[in-house]
Amino acid sequence: MSGAEQADPGLSGRYPLGGLRLAALWLVLTLALLPAMKFLMATEHEVSSYHTFTFESHAREALAQAQYDHAVRIATGALRTGLERSDHWGLAHLLRAKAHAGAGRLPDALADLRATAQCWTSEYYYPSPEQRREAEDFGTKLSTQLLESGHVEGARQAVSATGVSSGRPVEYLHEQWQSLAPEQGKTLWPDGPFLTLALFEGARRVAFQPWVEERGRELVEAGVDPAGSRSGGPCGVFEIGEPAQDGRSWYALPLYIPISAKPFALRLALKEDRPSEVAVLVGHWFELARKSVVTFDTESTDLGGGWRLYDVRRDFHAERAAQAAQEDYDPAGGLITHIGFDVSESPANRYWVDGVEIYIPDAAAS
Repeated sequence: MSGAEQADPGLSGRYPLGGLRLAALWLVLTLALLPAMKFLMATEHEVSSYHTFTFESHAREALAQAQYDHAVRIATGALRTGLERSDHWGLAHLLRAKAHAGAGRLPDALADLRATAQCWTSEYYYPSPEQRREAEDFGTKLSTQLLESGHVEGARQAVSATGVSSGRPVEYLHEQWQSLAPEQGKTLWPDGPFLTLALFEGARRVAFQPWVEERGRELVEAGVDPAGSRSGGPCGVFEIGEPAQDGRSWYALPLYIPISAKPFALRLALKEDRPSEVAVLVGHWFELARKSVVTFDTESTDLGGGWRLYDVRRDFHAERAAQAAQEDYDPAGGLITHIGFDVSESPANRYWVDGVEIYIPDAAAS
């Protein structure tokens, strides 16, 4: 046998041992990587559950299994992703509210229910009828829990947030007023039933914005004053600059109030840095007719401390039906979509807005 054909005993002896060492090293590295791989897979699964298209099913599954903290994490993750989109925010807040309530954290549940109401007011077209009914069912139970546990103000806020989230605040307010025991109703509303429409506390997006601005004013500020209300709590605030030309200056909040045949009225309080001529505007929209209507109210009552109360008592349903008949359009499906102020004649000014409410006229006397 030639030298080229002879096996080298040194090499043949080393290969098996080297193979064993490599196999052992591979096994050690694999075992070491398994926890990291498991962590990455779990993290990927957790993060994927935050996606705006999938978070709902994951959150509902966690709620069904009473995994409330996990449901909170999923809803929170959904709120932090897709920041350029807001169509899922209201639902994410609602599911997080249900998770907090399941865990017994009622104040946190209330805060998220209020956030749901805020989202579904400024973008009223996002929630489905089923989601609005879910918010109504949950919010009614939450308000009852808060009232029975002695948290009257929290219950009052929960009823307001529920009525707004339901998408039928007038009917909901009447139903609650009729269904509560007399002593409960008086505890909740000593001066008569109402819902707060503008939930400024913890507001994410609620702010006065230009509705019609033809005078070239600058909107200097629009947001929430955390201690500016009559009671020292949060209220809305907006500031406008000097006018540059003739025209209208209207500033408003978005609302979502289907016009009901049941009696209701609107009220709010306003304080100005520089007193001026102000009219309260109520904007209506009729989807079938593709028509808008604006009403003006100028009368106010002095509340002291620079505050004025604007009490808008109209038969909204009858007025709009009569105008529709006169102008020959269908008033079905009419909404109140804005409440705000005509400040066209004002100089540069700053305004504080408190207690934007819907209430049942004369109910306190019944």
